[in-house]
Amino acid sequence: TATVTVTSTDNPEVKAELVITVKVTVSEITISNAATMNVGDAADLACTVAPADATNPEVEWTSSDASILLVANGKVVAVKAGTAKLIATAKDGSEVKAELEVTVSNVLVSSITVTGNEQLVVGTTGTYQASVAPENATNKELTYEIEDTNVAQIQNDTIIRVNNGTTNLIVTTTDGTNISVKIPIIIEGVFVNITELTVDINNINFTSLSQNYQIIA
Repeated sequence: TATVTVTSTDNPEVKAELVITVKVTVSEITISNAATMNVGDAADLACTVAPADATNPEVEWTSSDASILLVANGKVVAVKAGTAKLIATAKDGSEVKAELEVTVSNVLVSSITVTGNEQLVVGTTGTYQASVAPENATNKELTYEIEDTNVAQIQNDTIIRVNNGTTNLIVTTTDGTNISVKIPIIIEGVFVNITELTVDINNINFTSLSQNYQIIA
């Protein structure tokens, strides 16, 4: 800011002052944020403005695609996989701006852990729990398959025995990594296969009127 004073040559007492404000406009913006992010990541928006003595160093942040890269409350948030531009525009009217192309990637599963009953006895069911690492994996969906369906089958998310034997529960990722684990299942017990049943109603001894009998053939 500078003040210019004009004085009359006829009367030195007559004068006028003019205040001149010199504005330093932004000439360059450099975005400091990373060019790669994972889905779910959030980071503070950061940039440097030149010259350092710019009168108004403030910038306005926008995204070229908010469905991929969301700008809000001073932060940039990676929403889904893809590529979008992070844009910083000077607010001083200079229309100077900077763009940074940011690639957002899914967080892939690196391992699967399964817990549950390894051995099933005839007449029982087995429930298994699976988890993936890392915890922030974008797609945690898994598929479940019984290797030998003559031994066991999956019904309503529960493993049901079919016959005695050994098979594997195969758990596989669906995020494209195709990571899978095999969990051994041993089913044992006594199976009685009844091919014919003859009931002699005359030889059934009812010892108490309070007893109930049910014959299933």
